[in-house]
Amino acid sequence: MDERDYTEAIQHFLNSLEVAGAGRWQGQVYEASLDRGSGREQLLAALRSFRELVISSGDRVPQEILRRVNNIASTPSGEPINGLFVDLGEDEVRAFGTERVDLATPSTNQQAVVAQIDELLAAIEADR
Repeated sequence: MDERDYTEAIQHFLNSLEVAGAGRWQGQVYEASLDRGSGREQLLAALRSFRELVISSGDRVPQEILRRVNNIASTPSGEPINGLFVDLGEDEVRAFGTERVDLATPSTNQQAVVAQIDELLAAIEADR
């Protein structure tokens, strides 16, 4: 990934927090990424901040995000939304070895989310 890709990834990540109902974390994650030098370092700092927020919040956050999303959105079938995913582009799939990141599902617990963040952090750290 190049500098522009990292900058776009940060913006997408911050916007995703807002859309997913975790806007209250958006400011904290953004502030953690400020003055970190390169876009890569800013993205790493933002993800580390998000990781700490997930750890401190427990399992209630994914369920709250899903509840809020279901209050404002619906599926064509009328069934409730039961998961939130970030689908990665071709470059990210090659870089990170995964097509999608699961942000919140009823079966996702805090440790699984943290493990996914850790995998993403490791992939970005390896991308030099």
